[in-house]
Amino acid sequence: MIAAYYALGAKPKYKISYVEKFYDEKFLYSWLDSINWNSAFGYNDDIDNKIMNILVTLQYNRDFFGDMQAGKAVSNLFKYLDSKVNPDTGMCGKYNIHNPDELSRCVQFAYHILMPYFYDGREVLFKDKIINLTLKTQNRLGGYGVKLNSSACEDIDSVDLLIHLADGSNEKVIESLKKAFVWILSNQNEDGGFVFRRNEALWYGHEIMTAKVNESNMFATWFRTLSLVKISKYLNINNEFKYTKVPGY
Repeated sequence: MIAAYYALGAKPKYKISYVEKFYDEKFLYSWLDSINWNSAFGYNDDIDNKIMNILVTLQYNRDFFGDMQAGKAVSNLFKYLDSKVNPDTGMCGKYNIHNPDELSRCVQFAYHILMPYFYDGREVLFKDKIINLTLKTQNRLGGYGVKLNSSACEDIDSVDLLIHLADGSNEKVIESLKKAFVWILSNQNEDGGFVFRRNEALWYGHEIMTAKVNESNMFATWFRTLSLVKISKYLNINNEFKYTKVPGY
């Protein structure tokens, strides 16, 4: 929603109020302390998505409504998250990084946590470790997933981490992104849209968020196009996309 507002040159009449409870430091830290940071995070509650959405909305209230309390809450969240980084991996949680499924989830978690860092230009701890582990999620077809038909989500998660954490001279990252570029294009259909996961139907939480096998859908088209835009910018590939900076994506 925030990205759409920005692209349309508009903003809500009122700042987004549901995040205001996180202005209270005690409430914020109490909620964060209720999370088991010494575990391998699964997909059951998507706490990483929740943290990202809260941070992104706080950044939006701060930057587009001049809300200084939101800015303070952003700083508090960053400090807390920095304290929970696992120095062995540079990411949150404790995963068996030799298990492809756990490594993939670890990288996906890192993407959601670090996107607000990238927007603010905040220093990321243990960047080299994150880059090296993210590179390990790439399969032989160029996607970033355990299954060869990696999803739009899996691909953009690794792509974004590599682009933001590596400088433009990292040859391993450059070669990885070149392979990913071709793979992502292979997920485009003749109608111009993209599939979420090639040769599989999509159910994304609700019956109106579904797609048949190899059917183009807006969710996948958004993420895969965004991946192509970001890779093109990193690799200096000529394109006509307008690249903007906004909280979130």
